[in-house]
Amino acid sequence: MTTQDRPATIRCILSNVKHPEYGQAMVPFPIPAEDYGCTLALLAAMELGDRLKRDCRVDELESSFPILKRLEKVGANLDELDYLARRLDSFTEQEAAQFQGMAVKLGTFDMTDFINLTFCCQQATVITDFSDLEAIGKTHILTVSGGHMLVDELSRVDGRAEALKLILNEQGTVTPYGVAYDNGMELEQHYQEGGPFPDYVDREYSMLLQASAGEGQSTLLILPDSPARLDRLLGRAGIRDSPQMRLQLVDSTLPGAVVNSIAMERASIRDLNELCMALTRPRQDMSMGGLT
Repeated sequence: MTTQDRPATIRCILSNVKHPEYGQAMVPFPIPAEDYGCTLALLAAMELGDRLKRDCRVDELESSFPILKRLEKVGANLDELDYLARRLDSFTEQEAAQFQGMAVKLGTFDMTDFINLTFCCQQATVITDFSDLEAIGKTHILTVSGGHMLVDELSRVDGRAEALKLILNEQGTVTPYGVAYDNGMELEQHYQEGGPFPDYVDREYSMLLQASAGEGQSTLLILPDSPARLDRLLGRAGIRDSPQMRLQLVDSTLPGAVVNSIAMERASIRDLNELCMALTRPRQDMSMGGLT
């Protein structure tokens, strides 16, 4: 399934609270790279879409994650919505229950906390079906073990006993998404409002770059991408206009001969992005003069 064919994880109707006469815009998230520029233009016409400010009022939100209705009627930042949708787009049914159950248990309403919760909710146990105690117990033990156990080791677990121990400790929180047990989970601050987004690769790429400029200033770039989004990601990391910006190749799916011909110390992100776009362009486009 292509990005264009995949259903949106989040759909928002956005407006400008200061200028309701500008109307509304419906934006699906995650935003495909090919649609990012026109989305920015659409919002710019409504005086929205600031790189850092939460200037988009969420009038209505539809999602396969009902808990996100908590983001309605408040201000949101375009790229934060996009990043959250990208994170949730890969979640399994179990992770969706963990995310939503823990959001209820923690009282999560803020975008920053929602983003950070995507990185740690997998540590929680959320029981959605009490019909199979053996499976509940084994799933719980696997969860508190970090999701990794030897098959023989897991087979020796008395799942029913572990499930009863968990249920009878009375530390669970009943939520619309199941009974949630935090297992000592802490909401770590992987992301802070206005800062760079934590590194996350969620789509096919031609090139992965680490852009940095000084200690603590770095961000991962996935190429090809919308030039506008790349510029905004660099801005979030505080390195967009830095003369000390350095590019490091993390990984690439380009032919080795192409990669070896690139002088990374002199390459610009714009040129590398254009190269990746040209090499991934459909053949029929290339035959019309798209690649020289």
